[in-house]
Amino acid sequence: MSRAVLVQNMGDPYILAACLAGLKFCKNEVDKVYVLVHTKADLRVAEYCKYLVKQAGFVCHLEAGRFLPNHGPCIDYLLERCNEDYVVLVEEDGWILRPGALDEQFKLLENGTYDVIGSTRACTTEELVRTTVRRFNLTGTSPEHQVTSCPNLWPNFVFAKRDHLLKTDRDFGAKAFYPSEYIEELDFTPQIRIDADTFVWTSIQLRAQGLKFGYVHQYHCGPVDRQDYYRRSGLFAEPNLPWVHFGSLSSSMSGHVKTPDNISIGSGEYGEYYPQFDAHTAEEVSRRMVAYELCLEKYPILAPGPVDFNDTYKFALQHTNQKCNMPLSFIQDLKIVYKDLLNKIL
Repeated sequence: MSRAVLVQNMGDPYILAACLAGLKFCKNEVDKVYVLVHTKADLRVAEYCKYLVKQAGFVCHLEAGRFLPNHGPCIDYLLERCNEDYVVLVEEDGWILRPGALDEQFKLLENGTYDVIGSTRACTTEELVRTTVRRFNLTGTSPEHQVTSCPNLWPNFVFAKRDHLLKTDRDFGAKAFYPSEYIEELDFTPQIRIDADTFVWTSIQLRAQGLKFGYVHQYHCGPVDRQDYYRRSGLFAEPNLPWVHFGSLSSSMSGHVKTPDNISIGSGEYGEYYPQFDAHTAEEVSRRMVAYELCLEKYPILAPGPVDFNDTYKFALQHTNQKCNMPLSFIQDLKIVYKDLLNKIL
């Protein structure tokens, strides 16, 4: 039985380097690591990303000059190009923090304990959640939720047999269900439009296959991390986390990090003018900016790579931080928090 890791990245070399550092912990636990880099970034940066992947001993698929439409097609792209029996889906900001993290879960698939392992979430309407729970008679809890309120899986750190994923319709992305559209897997016809986030529809189809689900913690970072750090609660209550999912860091190359002229560093394209962020958004964007800055500091591009991109990236981060207008003490505090949490790779 063979194992593969499937990772996607939107051309941010610093986030990619952090992800690769974590994957190296588990290099001997899998047969292959496949990394899709799809990006509109400077071709030199795209080629540097490919270089990083190959230096780590992994397989890189580079799609330069374009972004795939969303996360769903990226999953399908990688499934099409791997042949291993079992896979784990990992987002670019899903960072492994210790050896054994992947092996422990793969063994549970291989010995038949479970067919699918992942982290629970809802990410759709209450009506679709209730319908899913009723259709599959779901009960019990995951490490984070009542399964009856969160029956769907994140598309990150989800472990499954490749064949089970290929037996779905392979529409792994976000999906809309329209009025009068019969959903056979749920024996249900919505009366109004229902929107479902990435992998919700896939989760439903996997349950419809009659598969046994196991659950793991996503260890998702978020706005309460500062408070949890000082209380030693949440992510900071456990001394040996297997991984973390920082969250939304693909936005560096797809939107949030721009020059003062509102040019995206990821595509070179002009974007809409950024108004001042509201307080909640500013805090969340600042949290991401800290992650970008820490990755840049730890993994700057080195010669003969495009070293000038380090300054481009740093300057764009400074500009975005100015838009957030968060106190310097807040930023410095977050850096302490995340350096502690991510000290194995940053």
